[in-house]
Amino acid sequence: MTAERHRLRPDSRDLAWTITERAAEYCPAWDRVSAQRPAEAQELFLLLSHRLEPALRDFLDLPDSQKPRHADELHRQLSELRADAQRLERRLTRALSSRLQARGEL
Repeated sequence: MTAERHRLRPDSRDLAWTITERAAEYCPAWDRVSAQRPAEAQELFLLLSHRLEPALRDFLDLPDSQKPRHADELHRQLSELRADAQRLERRLTRALSSRLQARGEL
């Protein structure tokens, strides 16, 4: 992302950056709860490695003359990925909050 950011439309770059930055914030927590919540941990991994990265690579591999024609489609895909990432973040936050509350009740 850092090396190629200048090749993305600013609003798309911001979306992609937000997705990766938020995922990095949540990764330690996902590592801790992955044994109890393997589906969500796998879903986050797939979102980043099989959806976000390929979408960005495919767009960046286009000739620069074709990028404006496909920029809206990339932005649409990034918006969907951000919504999916936010859903996973909410699920993880709920799981962590529940664990914290349960420990306080002991």
